[in-house]
Amino acid sequence: MPHLSLEDARNASAQLEKLYGHEAVRYWYNQGRMRMDTLPELLKELNGGQDAMPIEGLSDRTLLPRVGKIHLGVKHPVKGYPMATEYFVLPEDHPQYDALVAAFGAEPKELRIIFPLGNVDDIASQWYKQYSQTRGLICKGDGLTCNRVVDTKTGEFPNKDTAETEWKERACGGQECPDYLAKKCKEMMCLQFMLPEIPGLGIWQIDTGSVNSIIHINSQFVLLNQTLGTIAMQPLILSLEPKEVKVPPSGKLKTVRVMHIRSGVSLIDAARVAMMTPLERLTGGKMLALPPGDMDAPDILIDDADNAAQVERDIEELWEGKEMQREPAAKQPPASPKAEAKAAPTNEEIKHEAIREDLGAPEEEEGVGPVIDTALLERVQKELKWMPKTIISFLEFTYLIDSSGTLEEVIARLTMDQAAEFYAQLNAKLKAQGGKDA
Repeated sequence: MPHLSLEDARNASAQLEKLYGHEAVRYWYNQGRMRMDTLPELLKELNGGQDAMPIEGLSDRTLLPRVGKIHLGVKHPVKGYPMATEYFVLPEDHPQYDALVAAFGAEPKELRIIFPLGNVDDIASQWYKQYSQTRGLICKGDGLTCNRVVDTKTGEFPNKDTAETEWKERACGGQECPDYLAKKCKEMMCLQFMLPEIPGLGIWQIDTGSVNSIIHINSQFVLLNQTLGTIAMQPLILSLEPKEVKVPPSGKLKTVRVMHIRSGVSLIDAARVAMMTPLERLTGGKMLALPPGDMDAPDILIDDADNAAQVERDIEELWEGKEMQREPAAKQPPASPKAEAKAAPTNEEIKHEAIREDLGAPEEEEGVGPVIDTALLERVQKELKWMPKTIISFLEFTYLIDSSGTLEEVIARLTMDQAAEFYAQLNAKLKAQGGKDA
């Protein structure tokens, strides 16, 4: 079998990573199957033993049809504006409506789904989008650049007198764009998936303008990829759950419905799945393309009217402590009974002591465990709304220590340096919250 050129090998490697994921490509690389002389044989194997089809860029393209849309709300019967519901709205005019109701119920809050691909950009595309009643999608941007339909003569959005139009690339103003401020443009995600219990092969789609749903789903994609190895062809649960948010500009609390993606497998089962070879986990080798999800305007688009500040709080809430993981401190052998004189402090110890004083951590006491700073812990519970159980979970996750017992007992298991770092983090969070360092 002939060797691939360097450019063809790079393109094939990128396609394999998009279809099977980074872990699969690394597995094949370690097996010596990603070289220019061995890669053609791997591609043939993944293609069911057949050589690549003859027309480059056409014969290797496949498209799964979109069979229907599921909504997150209904239209007002008189005025026609969208109204959010507490359940997924199944399309009553769809020929498989009865099958949908039989599988999930008439007003389901959960859907059992699978994603046909592992690339998030394919299954959950996210853009700023603007639609026209007569022309469909007329602008699509990422906050930096956009493509928009313009009148070939005027260069502006087409109107009723426009004879010819074309797509032009322009700068995208994002949330500062006049059309966004006028609520003509908004963030939108098109989530595309399959319903394995419904007869027929095809893609179902849900459109959402909820910033919270977009953040939650992106975050859960990261977690699922880390635990399962890939999200492609994995049985998952798509749920619609209540969440309390603040609505600008009044700041009043409002309960909105936010989409989540759940996995019903245990961590042990997830580890087993992640260790399977791609050929054990997946079947078929073609690069599937999903139907364009953004050319037609959403019938019903539910927006939680949230703002950027709420988005930042959600990110902090979802990923709290991720950047603060630490390895457990190594246990030191007991000091010799003959060693009576205390060794001079090292440069590292002097550095730790300076940091402890700067950040306001409590003083160490000779011969005892860490000091329990009761006043600081009370402030954390009052101002950050961290309950003892939350703080214990934080300590267990960050320092990998035994979490049994009371909060004071768990803190006592920290080393002096860990306790100083822990108190410093609490002070920093209080300061960021608007309080004053203890």
